[in-house]
Amino acid sequence: MNNKLNNKFKSFNSLLLKLGFAISLNLVVTLLGDHGFALATPNEAQLANTLNRQRSNFILCPQDCDRSEFYIGYNRTNTVRLGQKVVSSVITKTKFLLNIANLMLQTKLPNVDVATVDNRDGNFVSSIHRIESLQIGFSEKSELLQVYTRIANTAAEATVKLFWGDTFIITSSQLPKGTPVKVIVERALGGFGNPVTENAYYQAIAKTYVSQRQISNLDFSVTKKPGTGETDQVSGKDTISYILDTKVGEKFTIESSLQVLDGLKGSNSGNQILNGADSVMYKINLTDEFRKNACLKSASKTFVSGSCQ
Repeated sequence: MNNKLNNKFKSFNSLLLKLGFAISLNLVVTLLGDHGFALATPNEAQLANTLNRQRSNFILCPQDCDRSEFYIGYNRTNTVRLGQKVVSSVITKTKFLLNIANLMLQTKLPNVDVATVDNRDGNFVSSIHRIESLQIGFSEKSELLQVYTRIANTAAEATVKLFWGDTFIITSSQLPKGTPVKVIVERALGGFGNPVTENAYYQAIAKTYVSQRQISNLDFSVTKKPGTGETDQVSGKDTISYILDTKVGEKFTIESSLQVLDGLKGSNSGNQILNGADSVMYKINLTDEFRKNACLKSASKTFVSGSCQ
Protein backbone atom coordinates (compact mmCIF):
# COMPACT_ATOMS: atom_id res chain seq x y z
CA MET A 1 0.00 0.00 0.00
CA ASN A 2 1.38 3.44 -0.81
CA ASN A 3 0.76 6.73 1.01
CA LYS A 4 -2.34 7.55 -0.99
CA LEU A 5 -3.96 4.31 0.11
CA ASN A 6 -3.20 5.30 3.69
CA ASN A 7 -5.25 8.45 3.06
CA LYS A 8 -8.05 6.63 1.23
CA PHE A 9 -7.44 4.22 -1.68
CA LYS A 10 -4.37 3.62 -3.78
CA SER A 11 -5.01 5.17 -7.20
CA PHE A 12 -5.92 2.65 -9.90
CA ASN A 13 -4.10 4.76 -12.45
CA SER A 14 -3.51 8.41 -13.31
CA LEU A 15 -6.98 8.65 -14.84
CA LEU A 16 -8.72 7.42 -11.69
CA LEU A 17 -6.64 9.72 -9.53
CA LYS A 18 -8.78 12.57 -10.76
CA LEU A 19 -11.91 10.48 -10.95
CA GLY A 20 -13.10 8.62 -7.41
CA PHE A 21 -21.06 -2.07 -1.47
CA ALA A 22 -21.69 -4.02 2.77
CA ILE A 23 -24.80 -4.16 0.62
CA SER A 24 -28.17 -3.08 1.91
CA LEU A 25 -31.60 -2.87 0.40
CA ASN A 26 -32.05 0.45 2.18
CA LEU A 27 -29.29 2.64 3.61
CA VAL A 28 -29.69 3.59 7.25
CA VAL A 29 -27.59 6.18 9.03
CA THR A 30 -27.34 5.76 12.80
CA LEU A 31 -25.97 8.33 15.23
CA LEU A 32 -23.51 6.75 17.64
CA GLY A 33 -22.86 9.46 20.24
CA ASP A 34 -19.26 10.64 20.31
CA HIS A 35 -18.18 8.12 17.68
CA GLY A 36 -19.94 9.75 14.72
CA PHE A 37 -22.13 7.82 12.32
CA ALA A 38 -22.01 4.25 11.02
CA LEU A 39 -23.66 2.32 8.22
CA ALA A 40 -26.36 -0.08 9.41
CA THR A 41 -27.10 -2.84 6.92
CA PRO A 42 -28.90 -6.17 6.98
CA ASN A 43 -26.80 -9.31 7.20
CA GLU A 44 -26.24 -11.78 4.40
CA ALA A 45 -29.00 -14.09 5.70
CA GLN A 46 -31.53 -11.28 5.37
CA LEU A 47 -30.36 -10.62 1.82
CA ALA A 48 -30.61 -14.30 0.98
CA ASN A 49 -34.18 -14.42 2.28
CA THR A 50 -35.22 -11.83 -0.29
CA LEU A 51 -34.50 -14.36 -3.04
CA ASN A 52 -37.62 -16.26 -2.03
CA ARG A 53 -39.75 -13.19 -2.72
CA GLN A 54 -37.99 -11.53 -5.62
CA ARG A 55 -39.33 -11.44 -9.13
CA SER A 56 -36.18 -10.45 -11.03
CA ASN A 57 -32.79 -12.00 -11.74
CA PHE A 58 -31.00 -9.27 -9.73
CA ILE A 59 -30.34 -9.51 -6.00
CA LEU A 60 -29.86 -5.75 -5.58
CA CYS A 61 -33.01 -4.95 -7.52
CA PRO A 62 -35.24 -7.89 -6.57
CA GLN A 63 -38.67 -6.51 -7.47
CA ASP A 64 -38.39 -3.30 -9.49
CA CYS A 65 -36.25 -5.00 -12.15
CA ASP A 66 -38.58 -7.91 -12.97
CA ARG A 67 -38.82 -6.79 -16.62
CA SER A 68 -35.32 -5.38 -17.02
CA GLU A 69 -32.15 -6.91 -18.38
CA PHE A 70 -29.95 -4.14 -16.97
CA TYR A 71 -30.24 -1.21 -14.59
CA ILE A 72 -28.41 1.42 -12.54
CA GLY A 73 -29.43 2.69 -9.11
CA TYR A 74 -28.46 4.91 -6.21
CA ASN A 75 -29.49 6.46 -2.92
CA ARG A 76 -27.78 9.02 -0.71
CA THR A 77 -27.98 11.17 2.41
CA ASN A 78 -26.31 14.44 3.36
CA THR A 79 -26.43 16.05 6.81
CA VAL A 80 -24.59 18.95 8.47
CA ARG A 81 -24.89 20.21 12.05
CA LEU A 82 -23.64 23.45 13.57
CA GLY A 83 -24.61 23.53 17.22
CA GLN A 84 -28.39 23.25 17.25
CA LYS A 85 -28.82 23.98 13.54
CA VAL A 86 -29.24 20.96 11.28
CA VAL A 87 -29.68 20.73 7.51
CA SER A 88 -30.35 17.31 6.00
CA SER A 89 -31.33 15.80 2.67
CA VAL A 90 -32.24 12.13 2.46
CA ILE A 91 -33.29 9.89 -0.43
CA THR A 92 -35.13 7.27 1.64
CA LYS A 93 -36.13 5.12 -1.34
CA THR A 94 -33.51 3.79 -3.71
CA LYS A 95 -33.79 5.21 -7.20
CA PHE A 96 -33.76 2.53 -9.91
CA LEU A 97 -33.30 3.43 -13.58
CA LEU A 98 -34.40 0.41 -15.60
CA ASN A 99 -32.83 -0.49 -18.95
CA ILE A 100 -30.65 2.62 -18.63
CA ALA A 101 -26.88 2.24 -18.72
CA ASN A 102 -25.63 5.74 -17.84
CA LEU A 103 -26.95 8.20 -15.26
CA MET A 104 -25.14 11.10 -16.89
CA LEU A 105 -27.43 10.84 -19.92
CA GLN A 106 -30.45 11.53 -17.70
CA THR A 107 -30.12 15.31 -17.61
CA LYS A 108 -33.16 15.87 -15.36
CA LEU A 109 -31.57 13.94 -12.48
CA PRO A 110 -29.22 16.02 -10.30
CA ASN A 111 -25.81 14.51 -9.62
CA VAL A 112 -24.73 16.89 -6.84
CA ASP A 113 -26.09 17.29 -3.31
CA VAL A 114 -25.16 20.24 -1.09
CA ALA A 115 -25.93 20.82 2.60
CA THR A 116 -24.65 23.96 4.38
CA VAL A 117 -25.13 25.81 7.67
CA ASP A 118 -23.51 29.25 7.77
CA ASN A 119 -23.80 31.58 10.79
CA ARG A 120 -22.44 34.50 8.74
CA ASP A 121 -19.82 35.11 11.44
CA GLY A 122 -17.03 32.90 10.14
CA ASN A 123 -18.56 29.68 11.56
CA PHE A 124 -19.92 27.30 8.92
CA VAL A 125 -20.29 23.63 8.03
CA SER A 126 -20.61 22.40 4.46
CA SER A 127 -20.94 19.05 2.69
CA ILE A 128 -20.82 18.72 -1.09
CA HIS A 129 -21.34 15.19 -2.40
CA ARG A 130 -21.28 14.51 -6.13
CA ILE A 131 -22.03 11.47 -8.28
CA GLU A 132 -19.29 11.90 -10.87
CA SER A 133 -20.25 8.80 -12.84
CA LEU A 134 -22.84 6.05 -12.56
CA GLN A 135 -22.86 3.73 -15.53
CA ILE A 136 -22.68 0.02 -16.08
CA GLY A 137 -19.06 -0.93 -15.52
CA PHE A 138 -17.96 2.22 -13.69
CA SER A 139 -19.14 4.12 -10.59
CA GLU A 140 -17.54 7.19 -9.01
CA LYS A 141 -18.37 9.79 -6.36
CA SER A 142 -16.48 12.72 -4.88
CA GLU A 143 -16.81 14.68 -1.68
CA LEU A 144 -15.77 17.98 -0.12
CA LEU A 145 -16.70 18.26 3.57
CA GLN A 146 -15.65 21.30 5.63
CA VAL A 147 -16.08 22.24 9.29
CA TYR A 148 -14.88 25.78 10.00
CA THR A 149 -15.81 26.32 13.64
CA ARG A 150 -14.96 25.38 17.20
CA ILE A 151 -18.63 25.37 18.24
CA ALA A 152 -19.51 22.15 20.06
CA ASN A 153 -21.79 19.48 18.56
CA THR A 154 -20.69 20.17 15.00
CA ALA A 155 -20.40 17.59 12.23
CA ALA A 156 -20.87 16.86 8.52
CA GLU A 157 -21.69 13.50 7.00
CA ALA A 158 -22.74 12.18 3.60
CA THR A 159 -23.45 8.68 2.35
CA VAL A 160 -24.04 7.26 -1.10
CA LYS A 161 -24.72 3.85 -2.62
CA LEU A 162 -24.07 3.38 -6.35
CA PHE A 163 -24.87 0.11 -8.07
CA TRP A 164 -25.63 -1.48 -11.41
CA GLY A 165 -26.60 -4.82 -12.94
CA ASP A 166 -26.31 -6.32 -16.41
CA THR A 167 -27.28 -9.58 -18.13
CA PHE A 168 -24.71 -11.56 -20.14
CA ILE A 169 -24.91 -14.41 -22.67
CA ILE A 170 -22.28 -16.54 -24.37
CA THR A 171 -22.89 -17.55 -28.01
CA SER A 172 -20.80 -19.37 -30.59
CA SER A 173 -21.07 -20.46 -34.21
CA GLN A 174 -18.30 -23.04 -33.68
CA LEU A 175 -18.88 -24.49 -30.21
CA PRO A 176 -22.05 -26.51 -29.41
CA LYS A 177 -24.50 -25.29 -26.80
CA GLY A 178 -23.41 -26.31 -23.31
CA THR A 179 -19.67 -26.15 -24.04
CA PRO A 180 -17.82 -24.86 -20.94
CA VAL A 181 -16.18 -21.45 -21.33
CA LYS A 182 -14.42 -19.07 -18.97
CA VAL A 183 -14.96 -15.36 -18.35
CA ILE A 184 -12.52 -13.09 -16.52
CA VAL A 185 -13.98 -10.35 -14.30
CA GLU A 186 -11.47 -7.63 -13.41
CA ARG A 187 -12.39 -5.18 -10.64
CA ALA A 188 -10.30 -2.13 -9.69
CA LEU A 189 -10.83 0.46 -6.93
CA GLY A 190 -9.47 3.97 -7.33
CA GLY A 191 -9.55 7.17 -5.34
CA PHE A 192 -7.73 9.64 -3.16
CA GLY A 193 -8.20 11.71 -0.03
CA ASN A 194 -6.27 14.97 0.03
CA PRO A 195 -6.34 16.76 2.34
CA VAL A 196 -7.72 14.69 5.20
CA THR A 197 -7.58 16.14 8.74
CA GLU A 198 -7.55 14.12 11.97
CA ASN A 199 -11.31 14.20 12.64
CA ALA A 200 -12.26 12.91 9.21
CA TYR A 201 -13.75 9.45 9.05
CA TYR A 202 -14.98 7.24 6.25
CA GLN A 203 -16.03 3.79 5.17
CA ALA A 204 -16.11 2.44 1.61
CA ILE A 205 -17.31 -1.03 0.67
CA ALA A 206 -17.38 -2.61 -2.79
CA LYS A 207 -19.09 -5.92 -3.58
CA THR A 208 -19.76 -7.97 -6.70
CA TYR A 209 -22.51 -10.49 -7.42
CA VAL A 210 -22.75 -13.10 -10.17
CA SER A 211 -26.23 -14.54 -10.75
CA GLN A 212 -27.28 -13.34 -7.26
CA ARG A 213 -24.24 -14.94 -5.59
CA GLN A 214 -21.76 -12.71 -3.79
CA ILE A 215 -18.19 -13.24 -5.01
CA SER A 216 -16.23 -12.75 -1.80
CA ASN A 217 -12.89 -12.79 -3.65
CA LEU A 218 -13.88 -9.45 -5.20
CA ASP A 219 -14.91 -7.79 -1.91
CA PHE A 220 -13.07 -4.68 -0.76
CA SER A 221 -13.48 -2.34 2.19
CA VAL A 222 -11.58 0.49 3.86
CA THR A 223 -12.53 2.17 7.14
CA LYS A 224 -11.06 5.05 9.14
CA LYS A 225 -12.40 6.31 12.48
CA PRO A 226 -12.19 9.96 13.59
CA GLY A 227 -9.33 10.93 15.89
CA THR A 228 -5.61 11.59 16.00
CA GLY A 229 -3.55 8.55 15.09
CA GLU A 230 -6.39 6.66 13.41
CA THR A 231 -5.36 4.97 10.16
CA ASP A 232 -7.03 3.05 7.34
CA GLN A 233 -8.24 -0.47 8.06
CA VAL A 234 -8.26 -2.29 4.71
CA SER A 235 -9.78 -5.63 3.73
CA GLY A 236 -9.34 -7.07 0.25
CA LYS A 237 -7.30 -6.02 -2.78
CA ASP A 238 -7.88 -2.78 -4.64
CA THR A 239 -7.20 -4.51 -7.99
CA ILE A 240 -8.16 -8.15 -8.52
CA SER A 241 -9.56 -10.58 -11.10
CA TYR A 242 -11.90 -13.57 -10.89
CA ILE A 243 -12.47 -16.45 -13.34
CA LEU A 244 -16.13 -17.27 -13.92
CA ASP A 245 -17.10 -20.68 -15.33
CA THR A 246 -20.12 -20.66 -17.61
CA LYS A 247 -21.36 -22.37 -20.82
CA VAL A 248 -22.26 -21.52 -24.36
CA GLY A 249 -25.95 -20.57 -24.46
CA GLU A 250 -26.20 -19.74 -20.75
CA LYS A 251 -27.31 -16.37 -19.40
CA PHE A 252 -25.91 -14.91 -16.19
CA THR A 253 -26.03 -11.58 -14.38
CA ILE A 254 -23.31 -9.45 -12.83
CA GLU A 255 -24.03 -6.71 -10.28
CA SER A 256 -21.75 -4.22 -8.56
CA SER A 257 -22.20 -1.92 -5.59
CA LEU A 258 -20.08 0.86 -4.13
CA GLN A 259 -21.26 2.15 -0.76
CA VAL A 260 -19.43 5.05 0.88
CA LEU A 261 -19.78 7.05 4.09
CA ASP A 262 -17.79 10.29 4.50
CA GLY A 263 -17.79 12.37 7.67
CA LEU A 264 -16.17 15.09 9.75
CA LYS A 265 -16.44 15.87 13.44
CA GLY A 266 -15.81 19.34 14.84
CA SER A 267 -12.68 19.85 16.89
CA ASN A 268 -11.28 22.35 19.38
CA SER A 269 -7.95 21.97 17.63
CA GLY A 270 -9.04 23.75 14.46
CA ASN A 271 -10.82 23.48 11.15
CA GLN A 272 -11.51 20.08 9.59
CA ILE A 273 -11.68 19.04 5.93
CA LEU A 274 -12.21 15.89 3.88
CA ASN A 275 -11.67 16.19 0.14
CA GLY A 276 -11.49 13.12 -2.07
CA ALA A 277 -13.05 10.65 -4.46
CA ASP A 278 -13.82 6.93 -4.74
CA SER A 279 -14.45 4.75 -7.79
CA VAL A 280 -14.86 1.16 -8.92
CA MET A 281 -14.24 -0.05 -12.49
CA TYR A 282 -14.87 -3.41 -14.18
CA LYS A 283 -13.52 -5.16 -17.25
CA ILE A 284 -15.40 -8.34 -18.27
CA ASN A 285 -14.07 -10.49 -21.10
CA LEU A 286 -13.77 -14.03 -22.35
CA THR A 287 -10.43 -15.57 -21.41
CA ASP A 288 -7.87 -15.75 -24.22
CA GLU A 289 -8.53 -19.38 -25.20
CA PHE A 290 -12.20 -18.65 -26.04
CA ARG A 291 -11.99 -15.28 -27.79
CA LYS A 292 -11.55 -16.77 -31.26
CA ASN A 293 -14.53 -19.17 -31.17
CA ALA A 294 -17.07 -17.62 -28.78
CA CYS A 295 -18.80 -14.30 -28.15
CA LEU A 296 -19.72 -12.58 -24.89
CA LYS A 297 -22.27 -9.77 -24.96
CA SER A 298 -24.12 -7.88 -22.25
CA ALA A 299 -27.70 -6.67 -22.64
CA SER A 300 -26.64 -3.06 -22.14
CA LYS A 301 -24.01 -3.45 -24.91
CA THR A 302 -21.40 -2.14 -22.48
CA PHE A 303 -19.39 -5.36 -22.58
CA VAL A 304 -18.53 -7.21 -25.81
CA SER A 305 -15.72 -9.76 -26.06
CA GLY A 306 -14.57 -12.43 -28.47
CA SER A 307 -15.67 -13.31 -31.99
CA CYS A 308 -19.01 -11.50 -32.26
CA GLN A 309 -20.86 -10.99 -35.54
